[in-house]
Amino acid sequence: MYSHVHGVAGAMIMVACPDKVVGAALAYTSHFVLDYLGEEVYGDNLITGKFEFTHMATFGVLGFISGHFWLYVLGWFFGNLPDLIDKPLDIFLGKDQWHSCHNGKGLFQWKGRKLGFPVKIQFDRDDTIWLGMIATLVLTLFTWIIR
Repeated sequence: MYSHVHGVAGAMIMVACPDKVVGAALAYTSHFVLDYLGEEVYGDNLITGKFEFTHMATFGVLGFISGHFWLYVLGWFFGNLPDLIDKPLDIFLGKDQWHSCHNGKGLFQWKGRKLGFPVKIQFDRDDTIWLGMIATLVLTLFTWIIR
């Protein structure tokens, strides 16, 4: 899934969980569950950047409106942490990705079964766009409710 979907899940978990250490752990774990959903690329990097920027700008505005900006940021961070670790390893260093949701040898693996891998539901490009918009809408409603 793209970063904004992981961020929405992480932010909602961080705000809703009374214990922020548990919230951070749950936001981190949500990444693995969401990686069962496979996304399709939007197109080239410019188009992807435009979609991600739009969602992230909306995410930031909603964080300010909610009164929980730093919990939104922490939720985004922990919800995206496996990608923040694995993607640079792969892209810049050419190393295998570590987390089980990226088919690595890392966390949440038991007897060859990996949490978050392989993808169970594959979305096409249009479905991926809709899923991103729905995630942002859900965060908007969540923000309105907690205010």
